[in-house]
Amino acid sequence: MSLLAVPIISVVALIISILCLIIFFILMTRYKTKLAVYESQSQTQELLVNNLQLSCDNVNLALNNLSIEYEKSLTENTLVSKQLEHRIKTLQSQLNSQEEVISQLQTDQGDDKFYSRAIKLAKRGADISEIVAECELPHAEAEMLISVYQKKRQG
Repeated sequence: MSLLAVPIISVVALIISILCLIIFFILMTRYKTKLAVYESQSQTQELLVNNLQLSCDNVNLALNNLSIEYEKSLTENTLVSKQLEHRIKTLQSQLNSQEEVISQLQTDQGDDKFYSRAIKLAKRGADISEIVAECELPHAEAEMLISVYQKKRQG
C-alpha cells in the first residue's frame, strides 16, 4: 500500500498543482482584464483632461482678445468723448456769442425805435416834454433832436 500510496499522493499533488495553476491563470486573466479596463479609463480621463485644458486655453485666448478689443474701444470712446466735449464747448461758446449779439441787437433796435419815433415827433413839431414822455429820452437829447429837425423843417 505504501507503494501505491506514493503515486496517489503524487497524482493528488499533481492535480492540486494543476488546479492551482488553472486558478492562478484565471485570476491572472481577470486581473489583466481589470488592468486593461483601468488603463482604458485612465487614458479616457487623460483625454478628457487634455480636452478641458485645451478648452480652457481657448477660452483664455478669447478673453484676452476681448480684453484687448475692450481696451481699444475704451480708448477710442474716451478720445471721441473728449472731442465731442471740446466741440460742445466750442458750440456753446459760439451760441453764447450769438445770444450776446442778438441781445445787443434787440437792445439797439429798442433804442432805435425810440430814436426813430423821437425823430418823427421832432419833424412833426412836437415839443420837448412830448418827446421825453413818449420816447423815454433824456431832456438834452430831445432838445437836440428838436433843434436839428425843426430847423430843417423851417429852412
